[in-house]
Amino acid sequence: MGHVVFEMYVLKRENLLESRYIKERLMLRLISLVSVSMLGAVLFSSAIFLPVVGFFFYFFSILPFIYLFLDEGYKRAFLSLLISSLVIYVSWGKIYTLFFPLVFGSIGLFFGYSIEKKYSALWLVVGGSLLCFAMFCFFEFISLSFFHYDVFGRMVEHLRIYDSRILEFYKEVDIPPDDLENLLFFLKEKMEFLEDIFFSVIVLGCFLGVFMLYKVARALFTKLGYYLRNLPLFSFWRPEEKLIFGFIAGGVFYWVGFYSNCNFVKFLGQNVLVIYIVLYFISGLSLLSYFCKKYKIQKMTKYLFYALTILQPILLVGFGLMDVWVDFRKKHENKKKNCFIDINKMK
Repeated sequence: MGHVVFEMYVLKRENLLESRYIKERLMLRLISLVSVSMLGAVLFSSAIFLPVVGFFFYFFSILPFIYLFLDEGYKRAFLSLLISSLVIYVSWGKIYTLFFPLVFGSIGLFFGYSIEKKYSALWLVVGGSLLCFAMFCFFEFISLSFFHYDVFGRMVEHLRIYDSRILEFYKEVDIPPDDLENLLFFLKEKMEFLEDIFFSVIVLGCFLGVFMLYKVARALFTKLGYYLRNLPLFSFWRPEEKLIFGFIAGGVFYWVGFYSNCNFVKFLGQNVLVIYIVLYFISGLSLLSYFCKKYKIQKMTKYLFYALTILQPILLVGFGLMDVWVDFRKKHENKKKNCFIDINKMK
């Protein structure tokens, strides 16, 4: 009888300890969930106050959700995203509440899934950039349709306010009238050009933000034991040959729009050209890095080359375009095959 009572006591004790362990486990997971949610909301809110660096904090705000996705799965990450959105709604209202989960939440889930499946770094950066831009346009559509709020228009409006302040500043500076008139005309032309290419600036901004997110995520998550594949060597960055047709199409659209006075066609061609010019500028910079390594140029001389070519970016764009046909690094193709950028092999 005493033996039976003792077994019942031990069983009851084990059940009590197990129940307490489950409660403590649930409490810790709840605290972790709330902490991650608050951290994401704080990082996103801080981006609103920071003038230039704040742009990157928008992307960094999803790092906690990527970690939660990898550690506990997509359901917990999605729940944390909803909690953060609720906090942002209380603090900033409807527009930011929609902006955060729709644009950055989708990027966070994309990153978490891609890291879990061990996709390539090129897939993360290029795919994440395209997703960011697509969701940004979708957010613009929803905000216009349901809230009558033009996000792109507000951005251009802020840009014009900033431009007017610059013009007012130079008007107050003691400059000879003729020089001042030429300077103001030059600045006005540059500002109008910036407004015309604002669409492509958003595309490049999405790429830059996702690229910085990848670099920070790789530095952080590799220390936590997760595997993120590295990007190809910069000296072997080379766009696929087929992309040159996009550059040619942009030039044709711009030429047709310019001579036919069709502003939309000209606008489209101008923005496509800007994106491709930046792409081939990076390719030219990569080519310069390749030759510096090949001929073992010293660091100071190499940095001097970088400074001189950046002052004349058209040279790097030209070398990047020439590399499409000449392929200066062709003899290293077999040795460094995986270092060439091929959009068909991103995964």
